[in-house]
Amino acid sequence: MEFDYIACILACLYFILFSFELKQFVQIFFLKNRKINYRNGIILALLLSSMLRTIFWIKVCVPNTVSNTLMMIIFYLPVWLNFCGISMLCVFYANTIYEDRYGSWPKIICIVLNIIFFTLNVTIGCLVDSPTTNQSEHRRIYLCYIY
Repeated sequence: MEFDYIACILACLYFILFSFELKQFVQIFFLKNRKINYRNGIILALLLSSMLRTIFWIKVCVPNTVSNTLMMIIFYLPVWLNFCGISMLCVFYANTIYEDRYGSWPKIICIVLNIIFFTLNVTIGCLVDSPTTNQSEHRRIYLCYIY
């Protein structure tokens, strides 16, 4: 196998992103704000997402014998983490603007949607690696995921 330079560049870029987010996450502990809030949850989700993307592109750079299922889960999991961060941002906005009107409904909807999206990502990651699928089934799975 040849060395993949584009994957190496992407790994470096995601590592830079990871280091910036890690700096923000470390600053949380030096501030006098609450430790558990939406901002910290969003930063944690994006930190884990960039860490998994860095690991994925490093694994693509360096030839290895890691199973395809694990690689697909590492590839799809950051998509769910980004979705989780964006949905937490929406819940924060809904709680800030419509404090008393909806109660805990935005949080419940956020949790249910994140569970559904996480299950979808893990299922697709496992289906793509299944030995019974052929190329046309792979394309249908990818199309299901895109739409």
